[in-house]
Amino acid sequence: CGEELSSVLQSMVKTRSMRRPDGTTLMPELWRRVAKFLSPSEILIFKRTSRLGQQVTADLLSGKIVVAAGRKAFIFDTETNKLLHILEGHTDSIWCCKFSKDGRRVVTASDDHTAKIWDSVTGRLLLTLSGHTAWVRACDFSPDSTRVITASNDGTARVW
Repeated sequence: CGEELSSVLQSMVKTRSMRRPDGTTLMPELWRRVAKFLSPSEILIFKRTSRLGQQVTADLLSGKIVVAAGRKAFIFDTETNKLLHILEGHTDSIWCCKFSKDGRRVVTASDDHTAKIWDSVTGRLLLTLSGHTAWVRACDFSPDSTRVITASNDGTARVW
């Protein structure tokens, strides 16, 4: 998906569909706004595959990224490409993982009917959120990072 999006964005620039009538490219600020809606993996691909992507995403992902694979989530340093932590504790596949706005915590959502909150600095499990009766497919922190919201295939959303 990320490679396709990057390809589409580059194609739009080349075909002038993202250019002003005078031929100049739309302001980098507009591109920065668009880039904020991309997933971390799409941002990395856009950043690595085009000069425009490097310019627009220079301040995005300058630090850490979290990705899930199976029952584990991984926190990487995007500047050095080093693995910082492996978050282990779920008993089934992880479907969603997000950093808190301050970057100090990570929340993961899993098919094991739980969400978990982790310390992103140490990789330590801080809290398991139990209560859903089916797969937990989505999670995120509130804007002030004081609450977590989860959504499950049991048809409920919970604020913790």
